[in-house]
Amino acid sequence: MLSSFRKCGLFPLALFLYGALCSANVLAVDCDLGAPPSLLYEFSSQAQLDAFPQNCDTVAGRSLLIGYSDLATGGGTIADAETIVDLSPLANLIAVNTTLLIAHTKVSNLDALSNLSTLRDNLVVQNNSELTSVEGLSKLNDISILSLIGNRKLLSLEGLHNVSSVTEMTLSYNNHVTETSVGLTDLRGLRGLTGNLNKLRLDSNMALVSLEGLEGITHIGNLTLLGNGRLENVDGLAGLEGTAGNIQFLNMGSLTNIDGFSGLTAINGTLSILLARNLTNLDGLSGIATASTISISNNEKLASCTGLARVLGWPTIPHDPNTDGVTNFNFVDNALIDNVDECLTGAGHTIGGQVSGLTGTGLILQNNDADDLNILTNGSFQFDTSLLAQSPYEITVKTQPTSPSQVCTVSNGEGTAPNAAITNVSVQCVTQQFTVSGTVTGLNGTGLRLQNNGTDEQLITTNGAFSFSPQVDESSYSITIATQPNTPLQSCTVTQESGTLAGANVTNVQVACADLMRSYTAPLPSGGNATLSFNSVDSGCTFSPDPQFLDANSISPAAPNNLQFPLGVAAFTVIGCANGAQLDITLDYEETLPSNATVWKTDPWRQLTTATLNTTMISYSIIDGGPNDADGVENGIIVDPVGVAVPSAGPVAVAIAVPTLPLWALGMLISLFGCYGMRRFRK
Repeated sequence: MLSSFRKCGLFPLALFLYGALCSANVLAVDCDLGAPPSLLYEFSSQAQLDAFPQNCDTVAGRSLLIGYSDLATGGGTIADAETIVDLSPLANLIAVNTTLLIAHTKVSNLDALSNLSTLRDNLVVQNNSELTSVEGLSKLNDISILSLIGNRKLLSLEGLHNVSSVTEMTLSYNNHVTETSVGLTDLRGLRGLTGNLNKLRLDSNMALVSLEGLEGITHIGNLTLLGNGRLENVDGLAGLEGTAGNIQFLNMGSLTNIDGFSGLTAINGTLSILLARNLTNLDGLSGIATASTISISNNEKLASCTGLARVLGWPTIPHDPNTDGVTNFNFVDNALIDNVDECLTGAGHTIGGQVSGLTGTGLILQNNDADDLNILTNGSFQFDTSLLAQSPYEITVKTQPTSPSQVCTVSNGEGTAPNAAITNVSVQCVTQQFTVSGTVTGLNGTGLRLQNNGTDEQLITTNGAFSFSPQVDESSYSITIATQPNTPLQSCTVTQESGTLAGANVTNVQVACADLMRSYTAPLPSGGNATLSFNSVDSGCTFSPDPQFLDANSISPAAPNNLQFPLGVAAFTVIGCANGAQLDITLDYEETLPSNATVWKTDPWRQLTTATLNTTMISYSIIDGGPNDADGVENGIIVDPVGVAVPSAGPVAVAIAVPTLPLWALGMLISLFGCYGMRRFRK
């Protein structure tokens, strides 16, 4: 067997297997397989295998060999192994607690091993010339070392799909392309593998075109791809991230790209790419920042080296071996690239996009918190600093525009740079909106309505804050009174009512309301008090001087003789009104008025028939310059003496006392009248 390993270039693997076998612990043998003459339980022929104990389900203590191996000492030959075509004697086997070797047989499948669920160490399936399938291994989960070597008719790795963990794996010389078979074209049967893989060697699998099935592997120690003549890419290893150990490509004639390595950031050992005749670029290496050794040589179609920009310290050109990220660098005999430094000049890619909605000034964008870019207008933009492929980028707004105040948001602005220019960053700006608000004070009435710019109307029901609908920055505002309050009638005025929004809410509009009922209380000539009030939409009207309640006898001309004014006459003057203003007068005497009372005005004395009397008060209206305005002139001054009259009293009746008699005298008087009557009757 060692000679076979030598022929395949796998002599180190043979030594490894031998060492593993020699170090196996001697455990209790659950199957009576006899005392082995070597480190192996050997079944070198079909006849020997047919004698495998049928009640045996676990093999322990020694590795199990089915076929031939150079390590065997039982005298079997390759010719003996080739008699093995049926593994059914192993149908009850569920565990091999060491290593299982199946070599040089002519079995076509491993279906007889369908109950095997435990394999403590390694699985070696080698040089089985008729083997097409490994589906019988579907119950295996973990394998330490997996070696599939020289199985030239193997079509698929289905059956290993439940294996989730392998420490080392070698797939070599499996299925050269033949006229009757397309061979092992992919690794989908290994799709259950996840996590770390210390070593992967893919050697001379001539039908292999894809590494599909290895996507779950995230970290790899050593990777060797050697002579897989139809393999076009390494996309199946796109799950790799972080650091790898050694990566070697040799004589990969169909390989066009290595983009599947884009997640790698460091190579601890050596990266070697040699005789990849159709490889055109190294873009898959663009994330690597450090490496011990990089050797790129004899790749005749390699036209781009920009994938090495990061590890070679771009944008410093020429690269400086003392400061870049690689210790040993070898770049020779790549026919299309004479000078790696010249090749690196085009390594970076631009990043930019489009701005829309911008009306303000002062917009500044950044990439990765640096590379400030002033944006003056809508349209395309582009940062000054280029990016390497696999570089992170994050476009943000450093300064929002003003005049007007706007908020700009970035979309498609974050990610990892591809190996091409980025042109799809979008910056959309929207003008900010602000509110106009203020405070109402002194409101007692109902129905107050405010307007902004003659349209946006607010009903105000109480003192305190009010606010209008938001409007765009730098637009004008004008707050006015649409309807004055009533019940009671009030007059409201607005201050700081207009202006232009300037990047902030306006909060200082003031609406002050005042009652339009002006009152004055004074003593009456007869004692007690009376209150004289007037109401007017004209807020300028005011008493001047203060009203007086006068004795009617002091007024000239004198009051009519048939009238008395027991409550006196109210005399007042209101000034400050607009010409033609109207006053609604109320005079409250605070005592019940006589039922026959009437209202009179003086100079000349005349009854005010439009006045209304109501228990304790009278009310009426006066228009400046109207018939009830004493000065008769429309001049903003209203003069009005008025009083409540009752008819004058008639002659006073005098009471005369009637004399009275004592009862006895009254009785005598009655008797005398009686005697007088009888005498007259007799006559």
